[in-house]
Amino acid sequence: MKIFFYCAGIISIGILLIACPAHNKNDNTHIKEVTELIAQSDADSIFFDFQDSCYNGTELIWKLKASKAFLYTTNNIQTLKLLECRFVLYKNGQESASLTSDTAVYDDKDKNVYASGNVVAVSEDGSTIYSDSLTLLRNQEKIVTDDYVEIIQEDGSKITGTGMETDYQAEEITIYNSRGSNPRGI
Repeated sequence: MKIFFYCAGIISIGILLIACPAHNKNDNTHIKEVTELIAQSDADSIFFDFQDSCYNGTELIWKLKASKAFLYTTNNIQTLKLLECRFVLYKNGQESASLTSDTAVYDDKDKNVYASGNVVAVSEDGSTIYSDSLTLLRNQEKIVTDDYVEIIQEDGSKITGTGMETDYQAEEITIYNSRGSNPRGI
């Protein structure tokens, strides 16, 4: 589950990036929507179709996409809020892990990442975590949630609970108030 470690890093890098909007300038509906969004937001900057990626030489390491990104600055601390996010980690040119959520927030002060709303994380080994939220605590190198969580492993076994704590690699996972099942009846 190395995805979480990389996600925290990429969102911090994303604060320094410029998004590339891909909208039709002749679309009056879109112009009205954008104008209303800017008027309603107190963000310093708003980016549409936000995209970023990271390469190590020519090797793709990760990609991040969000429908909208809002950059806020308060007391020289930047916060990036992403809507409809998808983060993909690559290994040897192939997708190896991913994280999607309705919203993700990166706070430059504490360096934590807060993903919320329909959070789905798929690890390299095929395990999938479903939750309403996940928080990446960078200083503690932990991923936590107090919400309902469901983990389905590649073999179909499932464990659910309310609250979870794990290290970045998901080598040690604690699920609170847990229940499990195994499709093979073992």
